[in-house]
Amino acid sequence: MSLVVNLDKLSKGIAVNLEKRVADTNNFPNDVNVTLALDVSGSMHRPFHKGDVLHALQRVVAVSNVIDDDGILNFYCFSDVGIPQDDIEAEKDFSTLEHIVNRIANSNGTEYWNGTYFAPVLRDIVAEHSDGGTRFVTTVKKVIRDVKPTGFMAKMKNWFSGKVSAETEAEVVKTPVEIEGDTKQLVILITDGDNFDVSKTTSLFKDLQGNKQFYFQCIGVGCSNAFLRKCSEQYNNVGYTELSSFTEDDDALANALVSDEVLRHFGY
Repeated sequence: MSLVVNLDKLSKGIAVNLEKRVADTNNFPNDVNVTLALDVSGSMHRPFHKGDVLHALQRVVAVSNVIDDDGILNFYCFSDVGIPQDDIEAEKDFSTLEHIVNRIANSNGTEYWNGTYFAPVLRDIVAEHSDGGTRFVTTVKKVIRDVKPTGFMAKMKNWFSGKVSAETEAEVVKTPVEIEGDTKQLVILITDGDNFDVSKTTSLFKDLQGNKQFYFQCIGVGCSNAFLRKCSEQYNNVGYTELSSFTEDDDALANALVSDEVLRHFGY
């Protein structure tokens, strides 16, 4: 039987944690849009089925409930592509989080449980929150995978193998995304391992360095990601925290999800 977790109690704990760390308690973070990018590569099967991911997701939703003005968490999964999920509205959907996690854990879609790539999902998130954006990288790859052609078309292996050619992928990701508006966007990326697209992810962070609208808070769980650590040292809107497990105590998770650097970046 799952332990009943109360959203209000978690939210109050997050609020108390943040109040201790903000520079001015009269300037409390409550206008930050939160997006979660959650790793669903092959190695994530076990923490999903053990309930560890549920524990972490409950805390992310509580963070969104506290610092997001509408209490809605934008939610993506990712492996080698970004996989958009339904938004999670804290007050309405908290009681269904176990169902959401179980649905993902038991998914047999071809986009789940593959290798670990950060750039496609991060590009999708940035594009979604900029004017006129589209989830272009994911759309390209998912259409290719879902076509499953036969006959003559099946012979065109370079196009319909479920992979985008290096040239096509480079063309898709090379153009910097223009960001408009002043909404504060906290992107929380949770992963349990190293990624295969170091160059493309570096290019994305480089394109967006100095952009005050976005902050990418990356969390390595049960792993040490030297690449993300290096990015956090090199780019002023990228952070990195390591956790030993998804079930760290609530204060440790709060400090990881909304670090002191996140607070400073957004002026709190």
